[in-house]
Amino acid sequence: MANAQILVVEDEGIVAMDIQKRLERLSYSVPAVVDTGEDAIKKAGETHPDLVLMDIHLKGEMTGIEAAEQIRNAYNIPVLYLTAYADDETLERAKITEPYGYILKPFKDRELHSNIDIALHKHKIDRELRSSMKALEQANRELKNYAYTISHDLRDPLGTIQAFSEFVLHEYMDKLDERGENQLAMLQKSVSRIVELIEDLLILSRIGMGYIEVETVDLNALLNEITSELSAQIAACGGEVVATGQLPTISAFRVWMKELLLNLIENGLTLNKSEKPRVEVSCDDREKENDYLFMVKDNGIGIEEENQARIFNLVDTPLLEFGNVAVGLAICKRIVTEFGGTIGVESKTGEGRTFRFTIPKLYQYFGSV
Repeated sequence: MANAQILVVEDEGIVAMDIQKRLERLSYSVPAVVDTGEDAIKKAGETHPDLVLMDIHLKGEMTGIEAAEQIRNAYNIPVLYLTAYADDETLERAKITEPYGYILKPFKDRELHSNIDIALHKHKIDRELRSSMKALEQANRELKNYAYTISHDLRDPLGTIQAFSEFVLHEYMDKLDERGENQLAMLQKSVSRIVELIEDLLILSRIGMGYIEVETVDLNALLNEITSELSAQIAACGGEVVATGQLPTISAFRVWMKELLLNLIENGLTLNKSEKPRVEVSCDDREKENDYLFMVKDNGIGIEEENQARIFNLVDTPLLEFGNVAVGLAICKRIVTEFGGTIGVESKTGEGRTFRFTIPKLYQYFGSV
């Protein structure tokens, strides 16, 4: 990168002059030459060079490593170290500041030129990558906000349709024949299904958005709570939901964990044609050293092996005909991914399914705030 500005930080006057002349011969510009870390930080702020050539050992109380760290944090300017010391301890200390390379003294012009060009190119790529990531995060936030707005706006007219159909059924029941009553009942059922889908889409759009407090979650108590909420569905199908073994108490987002288990359990009860639907929830914290391995097993309809990889997709899913059940699995995938885990399914047609997912034992949240 010709004409790049290089700030030289070197405490040996003769060496500093030699480096400046070499750089100028190589068509670089040298806005300043300083010999202390304090002056290096000051000049970096004043001149905003493209790169800093930094000697590790300088005059004054501040080392080149300390100055480089402050320059990186304050101005995001790449630093290339100059040093006559190549011992492991010095290099390890220097690594903390994430330098763009090292040049050992004495060095040749070709070596100086190639290291500077590589450092400048790497910094350019890093800057473009950070810019792209920032733009992607912004686009993702806007997409989530758009999904939330659209879903919210759709609920208003649906609520009106629901209320109007209830009014017609209540006020004009004696004027409707059986076919009319059935048509209105189908309308209400369809509206309810769409509302459920919208609610699920809202949940999906909010996952990873904003800060939620990590809590200590007793999964045995949480499973009892979920079972209680699903009691009407469980009673209607004559099914049961059980924990096989003791479930752990974990550090996680309780609201996410509840949504995850609720969707998997409800999925197992819904896609089930057996006389007594059964969903088993278990955990094996010994199989994986750093993760909890959870299993949610049902005795339902199962799924063909060729379709198993697609059931967590929101659009391209073989379960699209089941509406909010399909969205529920997409929610599960998103939650597990946000937790930093993995999720998959094992199944054969007609033999039920076993969902397996992992969650880190030492969970830390690095999402957007």
